[in-house]
Amino acid sequence: GFNLLPAERRARRVDKRLPPNLILGVAGAALLSLVMFQSLALREQAIERLTEEKDLARNAAMQSSELKRQLRDAIEGANFLAKKKSEQAVTVDVVAEVTRLVPDDTWLERLSFVGNQLQLQGQSARADKLIGILTKSTCLEKPQFQGIIQPDGATGKERFNLVADLKTGVCHGTDTAAGAR
Repeated sequence: GFNLLPAERRARRVDKRLPPNLILGVAGAALLSLVMFQSLALREQAIERLTEEKDLARNAAMQSSELKRQLRDAIEGANFLAKKKSEQAVTVDVVAEVTRLVPDDTWLERLSFVGNQLQLQGQSARADKLIGILTKSTCLEKPQFQGIIQPDGATGKERFNLVADLKTGVCHGTDTAAGAR
């Protein structure tokens, strides 16, 4: 298996399979790199598509969440107002109740609603008995005089200022005027 002839005299062997094998190797490497590039491109496209779908879903979820919050706020607001309305006494019913309870020898110069209180100012033949009379009310509680009872020389009656708290949840839509004189 040894050739002792000088290199220039040696017979040259030509491998006839070498050029096709090189061509096939280069073509295989080119095809492999093309497949790898195409795989990476398809993966990037899939990631972009999924990212867009995720963004759309997130935006839809945020809109849905915002709508839920707005609906919840609107319901709470409506319930709050309905609750406040149901707790507060109807002015007409309170006035009818006071009219029914106050004796004939008493007249009111001023009747006003301040917050959750009713303020009465007027004159009566027996102002000291008004507290006992107003404690029988279904709409009022804790009646008390503000200041002192003063005699009025012109009318011969006693001038008074009285405050009573409105009861919550009563005198709402009741017909207290039906029991009036």
